[in-house]
Amino acid sequence: MAEVLLFILRRLGRLLLTVWLISTIIFFVIRVVPGDPALVIAGVDASAEDIAAIRARIGTDRPLAAQYIDWLWQVARFDFGSSLTSGQPVTALIFERFGLTLSLALLGILVSLVVALPLGVASAVRRWSFWDYLGMGFSQLGMAVPSFWLGILLLLALAVRVRLFPLFGAGGFRHLVLPAVSLGLAQAAIQLRLTRASMIEELARYPLRISDSK
Repeated sequence: MAEVLLFILRRLGRLLLTVWLISTIIFFVIRVVPGDPALVIAGVDASAEDIAAIRARIGTDRPLAAQYIDWLWQVARFDFGSSLTSGQPVTALIFERFGLTLSLALLGILVSLVVALPLGVASAVRRWSFWDYLGMGFSQLGMAVPSFWLGILLLLALAVRVRLFPLFGAGGFRHLVLPAVSLGLAQAAIQLRLTRASMIEELARYPLRISDSK
């Protein structure tokens, strides 16, 4: 039990460190690249006083180190500021769309598992058979085709031509089907290879047990 807890804490620590490094890199890249967000917000006809007031409001007039410390403190309090376009709190916007995003992610995982696990097991058990070639062909095709391109093809085929699913919107389960399928099939291509490789390894490790069960 202690080893499992230590493993979970170690993985959680690595995850938090990775998130911190990526977010820090994005923070500095956004502020180093040319351009002034105050000019974008104010518009081309804004005066110098208006631009200076916007810089003071969003904090870009402060030193970079002070901006970073203030940003870390806000993130630690789950305060991500306000949207530059709508003016609404970013946290409220995230929670507003969190349910839809979670539903899409879970449905995509379900699609990938339903496709990858049976086909991966069949490919490993029936190596060099029709199921193996089918699984490997699907895996190659799934990793070669980007998920966004597959989503466009599904929309053209099943929303524009046949009109089985809505073309846009977020009103219910039918709106999630095509995005979930495009995301799930892309992940299924990778999971199928992992399942096949794991099954082949287990079959080679315990050949007597499998032969006894036949």
